[in-house]
Amino acid sequence: MEEGLNLNLVLNGATLLSVLGLGVKVYLAGKAQKIEQPLEVKPCRSSTEKGQCDERHKLLGEQITCLFARTEYQGTRQAALAATQEAVERQLASMDSKLDKLIARKI
Repeated sequence: MEEGLNLNLVLNGATLLSVLGLGVKVYLAGKAQKIEQPLEVKPCRSSTEKGQCDERHKLLGEQITCLFARTEYQGTRQAALAATQEAVERQLASMDSKLDKLIARKI
């Protein structure tokens, strides 16, 4: 019986400490905290010159135009290849049916 009483006392003490700890955490969470800014933000003085920036934008614009043209060409080419493949498949089916008729005549 003493062991049960001691265990009960320990469990009640642990529960009391847990509730007190939770109460402290809730209290501290409700208080406003000041967060210091770790970095100092300043405007950059050494930016790219306007002429160089315009030149880079023009180069990038030309590259994008080239990529769009290549993409359009590849789409057209892929459509043509798909049409050719469909025509070849139809022709193969026709040849297969003709061969089946010839084989049926021989038998």
